[in-house]
Amino acid sequence: MTLGQQIKQLRTNKEMSQPELAQLIGIEQSYLSKLENDKAFPSDDMFNQILNAFEIEFETFINQFEPDYIKHNLSKLSAVKSNLKQYQSQSMKYMLRWIWFSSLLIVLGATALISGQQEWIYNPETTRTYSYESLGIVKNDEPLRIFTAHKKQMSDDILARLDFEKIEQQDSRGEYFVKNVEGGKRFYYLSKKQHFNNHKSINNWLRILGLLAVLAGIVGLSIEHKVRQVKLQFSK
Repeated sequence: MTLGQQIKQLRTNKEMSQPELAQLIGIEQSYLSKLENDKAFPSDDMFNQILNAFEIEFETFINQFEPDYIKHNLSKLSAVKSNLKQYQSQSMKYMLRWIWFSSLLIVLGATALISGQQEWIYNPETTRTYSYESLGIVKNDEPLRIFTAHKKQMSDDILARLDFEKIEQQDSRGEYFVKNVEGGKRFYYLSKKQHFNNHKSINNWLRILGLLAVLAGIVGLSIEHKVRQVKLQFSK
């Protein structure tokens, strides 16, 4: 929509004739006709009189036009020019904050990613657990592995001494060890050993969050020019 079309549209909405509007503005009807047909352009004072005649705010009136039209056709008006400069300044500040925040995301994300990968912040503390099992009580004159034989080959006395026991500890005692107990001794053999990294999950989360932050920052910078087209419409 052009300035002339907008003036004509507002006049029609107000159900006013050209002579009535021309008289209200304080101009000749022929000049109003030129304005409505975009063959003339109003001065700053006349533009203010047009706004007063329609009882419309500057922002409401100007928002009816496309940004490019405002930039190239209406910027000759002092009120429009002042508004454009103010809007451009605010938009530039917005875009600088956008770029700064996106860059900060990349820096912080890369730091977190590398920290998690290199384990700078949370140095892994490995906990080792050793599980030892004993099948029963062995008499002093019996072989240590007496309970490893098939149960059918065991005597009733040996079967009666079957007493499974499992212990877990953080210190290794080798593949096996013997412990004296009441009635004989117990033969413990290593059944399982496990290693736990206490900070592994924290470092993994650092890597994940760091990667997400880097990607978000890169996306932010890549779409900055598109956002600028929206935010800096009047400064193209």
